[in-house]
Amino acid sequence: MGNGGNCVEVADDGHVVHVRDSKDPEGPRFRCGAGAWRSFLASLADG
Repeated sequence: MGNGGNCVEVADDGHVVHVRDSKDPEGPRFRCGAGAWRSFLASLADG
């Protein structure tokens, strides 16, 4: 089963979370604080 072409990489250095499209490693990147990332993930889990 394929992934539908959705390839996201997430790196957490303990303070900042970095997100990018692995198919375009030189393309735009998203950064946010680790606390904000945890809140985002919790909101996904809560539906």
